[in-house]
Amino acid sequence: MLAPIHGNDIDDYILHYKKIIKIESKTGYKFYGFALGGLAKFKQAYQIAKIVKKIRDFNEKRKIHILGSSGIDKLLLLMYSGADSFDCNSLLRRSN
Repeated sequence: MLAPIHGNDIDDYILHYKKIIKIESKTGYKFYGFALGGLAKFKQAYQIAKIVKKIRDFNEKRKIHILGSSGIDKLLLLMYSGADSFDCNSLLRRSN
């Protein structure tokens, strides 16, 4: 199961991640990975990539899924920063 992570800015996303890690340590349950959502608010790919990289910098090796990265132009940078999977259906949704 993926743990959802949301926030209003980059620091919120990292704080949310840290709260999930704290819950995991208290319960002994470990999520398979993380799903970053609500990212369309970030107009520049480097902002999203910064979130992914900061999570990876915590020595996090689990899957990081990007929920609707809001454009194919962001995929390469997100992959390079450490994202593992995407569900970029916004372009398909808009074309319909």
